[in-house]
Amino acid sequence: MYKNLKSKEEGFTIIEVVLVLAIAALIFLIVFLALPALQRSRRDTQRKDDAGKIVSSLETYASANNGDYPAAATGNANTNFGTNGAGNSFWERYVDIDDTVRDPSTGNPYTIEVGVNNGDASADFAAPRGNEVVYGLNARCNGEFMQAGGGNREVAVVVEMENGQAFCQDNR
Repeated sequence: MYKNLKSKEEGFTIIEVVLVLAIAALIFLIVFLALPALQRSRRDTQRKDDAGKIVSSLETYASANNGDYPAAATGNANTNFGTNGAGNSFWERYVDIDDTVRDPSTGNPYTIEVGVNNGDASADFAAPRGNEVVYGLNARCNGEFMQAGGGNREVAVVVEMENGQAFCQDNR
């Protein structure tokens, strides 16, 4: 009587293990490469939402103030317009009520810059830098830029996106 001399082996071969590890490494590589792009996209979406919230707040302000928007003369240096921390300002009372309108890259509050184009109705306003929001009265969006020449009831805001380009939102 001969017994079967084949031994029964259990477990995985080295080739199977290496193949599984290679597939796992490929999946991690794809996730590692895609994650920064997804994070940039999320931050840009937040900036666009913030621009819309600021425009909406400007409309709310105008409704409560006989149709007048915050004047350009009440920019950053004046607490009537203000930024975060300037109590009882436009920013504190209308925009950042719940303290969430912040640059998503840094977590710092946006600063408001009143847009200036030196009176040229066909010129674009200065682009924002970093966590600035440029605000323009009697302005409208022209692509990604804010342009003068809008009607008395037109306002626009511009924020900088991750790739350095601007995003403009107006109330039209």
